[in-house]
Amino acid sequence: MHNEIKISELKVGMYVVEITEQASNFRLSSASWIRNQAALDQLQKSGVTKVLVDPTKRKFPKSKNPLKTAQSKSVFEEIEKAQEILNESKEVQKKVFDNIQNGLQIDIDEVKVTTRKYINTLFENPNAIGCLQNIRDKDQYLLEHSLGVATLTAMFARYLNLDEEIIHHMAIGAILHDIGKVDIPDSILYKPARLTTAEFEVMKSHVTESIKRLKKTPGVSKLSLNTAALHHEKLNGNGYPRGLADTDIPINGRIIAICDVFDALTATRCYKQGFTHTKAFSIIRKMAAEGELDEELVKRFIDCVGSYPAGSVVELSSDKLAIVDNRNTQDSTKPRVYSFYDLATRQYCDVSYIDLETIENVQIVKCIQAEQYGINVGESVDYVSRNKEKSA
Repeated sequence: MHNEIKISELKVGMYVVEITEQASNFRLSSASWIRNQAALDQLQKSGVTKVLVDPTKRKFPKSKNPLKTAQSKSVFEEIEKAQEILNESKEVQKKVFDNIQNGLQIDIDEVKVTTRKYINTLFENPNAIGCLQNIRDKDQYLLEHSLGVATLTAMFARYLNLDEEIIHHMAIGAILHDIGKVDIPDSILYKPARLTTAEFEVMKSHVTESIKRLKKTPGVSKLSLNTAALHHEKLNGNGYPRGLADTDIPINGRIIAICDVFDALTATRCYKQGFTHTKAFSIIRKMAAEGELDEELVKRFIDCVGSYPAGSVVELSSDKLAIVDNRNTQDSTKPRVYSFYDLATRQYCDVSYIDLETIENVQIVKCIQAEQYGINVGESVDYVSRNKEKSA
């Protein structure tokens, strides 16, 4: 699927197929990427006014990325502010589902305003939001999954340097992508065993129902609707509801498909323990290798999230558990952490700040799910937050 855009909308990294409108006779030698600002300036100076681009071939600059700078902040920096906006976003999300179940209209203006505030906070301190997103109620999976996908979608799109207005519309689509699940029977929605063929057909209908409801909601942008509609499409054509493939799936659909799968894999539900990030990464890599997900975007997503994301719980070689405070942009395997739990005594211990880049005798053994050790993530984050100053 190719898109015609104005020259003012053309960015470095976009793949230009052909010139469609110009005030001169400038010709492209071949379809190619806009590799630098000079190439973009040349088109503008030559009188080109519109071009046809292939959005699936876009390359995203890795340098000067605002997200990586923000990821250097501490998890605990302004965590109260992050908790406040996260709670507000959850309340709005809950209201969306309640309104649908009661036959009422979605208040899209409220969703837009809260989403804007949420992603602004996310961009300021993704580590704090990421950490708090790990604290979930397993009995509210539907609500928290939608917000989790929105968080990952906005974060990843920011990492790819997409325009903020585009990110905003994509995040709204991610927040609303599963509203059709209110029509799915709980016996299917929360079934702990594998769904039968007939049950899976019912489950798949949630996307069509989401699309129907969003089309009836005044004020939902085409990009938000399109993002929600594409979250289960696969590049090999085996997705649903339309079975789109390859170039028919634009960048926003490829992004939300990755984020939806990853959040579902890592979330703990009432009948299923979530996977660690490491395990989830291996699964989405396999899906990319099999042609379901965009392989290049999966690589970039893993780099965006990081080997040990801020707020995740890791086991150290010192026989302690620790919460990752912020990432090391030079070596993702050696983040800064706060140790807080002694595995030998199975008790909380003195909180210690550890920069794994500077301490040679302590390494991360593995990323873990705190529940494996009977530890509540929320209580652990609160414990470290209250006691971290003692470790300074």
